[in-house]
Amino acid sequence: MMRVLEISPIFKTPYVHSHVWYFFHNQRARLVTMNFQLRFIAVALSIFSNASFAMQAGSYYYVISEQCKAVGLSDEQHTKLTPDVMLFEVTPAGISDYAVTMNTAALTDYTEQGQQLLSAWENEQVYTVGQAANPAHSYHDFLLQKETLSYTQLARTLNLFSQAQSARGHFFKQLLKIDADSARFKAVTRVRLFDEGYQNRLFLKQYVSEYFLLDENNKPRQPAVITVNHRAALTNDLHRPGQPWFSSTQQGACGERPSF
Repeated sequence: MMRVLEISPIFKTPYVHSHVWYFFHNQRARLVTMNFQLRFIAVALSIFSNASFAMQAGSYYYVISEQCKAVGLSDEQHTKLTPDVMLFEVTPAGISDYAVTMNTAALTDYTEQGQQLLSAWENEQVYTVGQAANPAHSYHDFLLQKETLSYTQLARTLNLFSQAQSARGHFFKQLLKIDADSARFKAVTRVRLFDEGYQNRLFLKQYVSEYFLLDENNKPRQPAVITVNHRAALTNDLHRPGQPWFSSTQQGACGERPSF
């Protein structure tokens, strides 16, 4: 014969019932509080981590250096040898984010429409920060553009950039190698700044547009079929070939924020 397990009458009393309810309610409240505390700690750590990679907002002008390291020039020599060119501007965006504005007007061999296009991409930029190989250094990435282009759209875009015959010839040769009827491309434009640990200085490492051919699954193939180095176009004329500091700008350029 089956026996039915009955709850003891003592657990049915209002006194015990209220204490059981209080116990479980209190435990639930503790869990909610702990969850809130953990989330708060995670947010605080995130803000603290980003703060450790903070940049100084302002306009950054080209300065002669060895990847932002001082080269021992006197103030008079700096004034005489350094072109007065603003490279980029950094502005705060939210609690721990930044936005970059490139000096597209200094891209003198680009068309006006090309300069405007690059500036327009800055309106939807995405910022990320990370630690460089040297733990004391950090890098700051700004994704300006990420979209899919047809062959015709890519050709039109390239026509807006450098008007130098060498650049146009290179782009034209690369386009001729591609099947124009079905080709589609993933276009990615980004800026990368390095903080090398020198006060009020940031190193402009990359300002580039890359175009990756998409495969049959719409996945970008590596490497990029065409790369437009806007950073080189921005900095190549800072010093003429053969001048002492020309070679120092071939891998990037240092921007300095005036202290006044």
